[in-house]
Amino acid sequence: YWRDWSSDVCSSDLVPPRVQRVVAATSDVKFYGQIGRSEFLQHLSEVDVFLLPSNLEGCSMALVEAMSYGIPCIVKDSCGEHRFAVRHGRDGYVLSACRWWESCSEALEILASSPKVLAEMRREVISAFQTSFRAAPVVERLLELLERPTVSRPVNAGPVRPLRWHRRPNDRTLRGWMNGFCYRYGVLTV
Repeated sequence: YWRDWSSDVCSSDLVPPRVQRVVAATSDVKFYGQIGRSEFLQHLSEVDVFLLPSNLEGCSMALVEAMSYGIPCIVKDSCGEHRFAVRHGRDGYVLSACRWWESCSEALEILASSPKVLAEMRREVISAFQTSFRAAPVVERLLELLERPTVSRPVNAGPVRPLRWHRRPNDRTLRGWMNGFCYRYGVLTV
């Protein structure tokens, strides 16, 4: 199915330049480094599979954008939401960080040898994105949780007003550190 395959690596800052040169000279891998959103979306419109081998991503917007294009995703089971966003075997693969390269190769072989499996995963990705990541269903679920919490609390906390909902600025003060801690560990401050 993928006779003439190639791989585009975006945001390749962690791959040493020497390794990039060797890999690029011996294969169909292209390294793009940091690119703008429009260029990234252009890459997404041309790919069959999205790989996210990150050990550090907490909530990868690139993953959500790939899902919005109906692209099956292959992710590590390390930290972050991506191991929960991708349903293993249905709309992508969640692979062990310990065996990432071997498992990734096997998953790619399955997808390359079976266009039917790839097409079914694409349908599943679109369905998952529509129900889990579009703004309307997410807001609806949050409002349900505020009205009917899943745990009982002895005291009603009153109205909730999130003050921080985006990436934190690089603030090196104690307050900035605390904000970073709250952002990293999912604590909403009121």
